[in-house]
Amino acid sequence: AQEVRDKVNGVLPLLPKTIQQPRVDRFDPDAAPVMSLALSASKPVRDITEYADKVLRRQLETLSPSMKARTFLVHVADKDVPPGAVPSKPPLFSTQALLPPTTQSREAILLDTMRLVSYLHDAPTHTLETLLRGAEICSYHRHALIVRRGPLGEKEPLHFFIIADGEVSVKEGGVVKTRLKKADTFGEWGISHQRGYRVADVVASRPCQCIRLSEAQYWWLVERHPAVQERVAKIRALLPRLEMARDRHRLQGRASVSSPLGLMTRTTSGQLAKLAMFGELRSLKKNQTVIVEGEEPDGFFILLSGHLSATVGGWVVGELSEGDSFGEIALLEGGKRHATIRVVSVDAEVLFMRTRDFRRLLETLPAFSWGIWEMAGRRRHTSGQSQAAHEAKEVSPADGVRARDQGTANLGQHRPTSDYPPHNR
Repeated sequence: AQEVRDKVNGVLPLLPKTIQQPRVDRFDPDAAPVMSLALSASKPVRDITEYADKVLRRQLETLSPSMKARTFLVHVADKDVPPGAVPSKPPLFSTQALLPPTTQSREAILLDTMRLVSYLHDAPTHTLETLLRGAEICSYHRHALIVRRGPLGEKEPLHFFIIADGEVSVKEGGVVKTRLKKADTFGEWGISHQRGYRVADVVASRPCQCIRLSEAQYWWLVERHPAVQERVAKIRALLPRLEMARDRHRLQGRASVSSPLGLMTRTTSGQLAKLAMFGELRSLKKNQTVIVEGEEPDGFFILLSGHLSATVGGWVVGELSEGDSFGEIALLEGGKRHATIRVVSVDAEVLFMRTRDFRRLLETLPAFSWGIWEMAGRRRHTSGQSQAAHEAKEVSPADGVRARDQGTANLGQHRPTSDYPPHNR
């Protein structure tokens, strides 16, 4: 909200002098919904009420406890939410006038931005404050060249940057390779490994502000926190792989906002950087088993390349391709693995995240946490529907095809489930 106040103050000289002083109000985010959901249908009110109580409410209850605490039902059909219900009704909105911006408030905003940097998520506050005191806040207009590709001059200083506001594009040969937004960083690798040379142009996609830090500050940070350099190297190695898997997943058109498998399609480069930092790359061979149905869960997976098959009780239930993730339900619910996953392509690569790191990621990346719980809830709900439909048909082994030991895909008839995408060849 303070950033809004700063933006308004920046345009005040351009406004007519006869207007009154603009007022910026805010409301308590804990008391206001970030999304409103209205339920309507050309049916009797009784039917709508029954659907909201028996279906919609249960879907909301699949959210994590921390998110459920911030979820409120304002009205269900023609009756108010009963006292003591969870989710509950929200308190009234509150409106407050903001105080004029100060140096302290500006510094607090910048420190909060630095805490969002993937490799600085656990850095002590005094470390961030020391870095910020020696930094320069630079503003760039749209299309401004921030970093030029090529060799540096003999006395030209090296810097690394943290984006405080706006967006920049990383270009190679005029082609945009990626876009970076608030709390994303660039320039570290040029200091630690490519002294004297920049491998890409960095251009402001729209007006932006960056926290510019010097080479000396980078080495000061690494000296006090050696894990920073390891994290930077890991992100540099894995981030391009994750971005490629995400982009291919989008191109496939198999996932959308309403799809239970749309997690990767909605991740930003900054979020992928945290995935890279908490994960490790694993290479797999054809027919190799990734997870086994009934075993205790040990982590979460994102498929970077290759093709996998999923079987439940020996039945082929679906396939996984680049950008698909799996293994989250057992970690979130504390149960055992629900399916066996096996490699069916010549080889495959996955990003594996151990249980401890998966839980840390949920704590440090709220957007990812929301997406994971949403995906798991949808999978669980529709999987139960698929299982009930299958049991009603009393399918016997003779009616379908059992998975072969080698886990080959396209084995004829299969029992689809929402846990994994169905065959699409």
